[in-house]
Amino acid sequence: MNVDEETRFTEACLLRDQRRSIEAVKAYEAIILDPLSQRKFIIHSHLQAGHILKELCSYDEAEMHARQAVLLAPKNQLASLLLFHVLMSKAETMSALKEMVRFVTIKDSQMYRDLISGTYNLSPMGIEYSELVDRARRALAKWKHAGE
Repeated sequence: MNVDEETRFTEACLLRDQRRSIEAVKAYEAIILDPLSQRKFIIHSHLQAGHILKELCSYDEAEMHARQAVLLAPKNQLASLLLFHVLMSKAETMSALKEMVRFVTIKDSQMYRDLISGTYNLSPMGIEYSELVDRARRALAKWKHAGE
């Protein structure tokens, strides 16, 4: 492992923890752009930068980082949830639900199960979204039955 790379990631996290958001995003993006960075640091840097940018309401930039994280780690629940929440923040509900369905068809997720159970108020969505929510429910039910 590149010690410098781990140090740079830790420093970016410290900037995040100090609420120096823009500096933290720039530090994470430097890791992402470094051709010598390990995949795990690139993925986590996309996740961190995306989360910070979402909190700053920079939804287009947050979406780009979330999509890159999903592309690099399609089975990573945090990446999928970040993309879902960014898309919901952008009022792109159909795209957000499609991401949820994509994820739960390849991996079980208690977090998505909670989202569609009504905990986060996805259950009473309009008819145009009900098919996607039903597809997610069916996929999650298969995971639940597979574990029994």
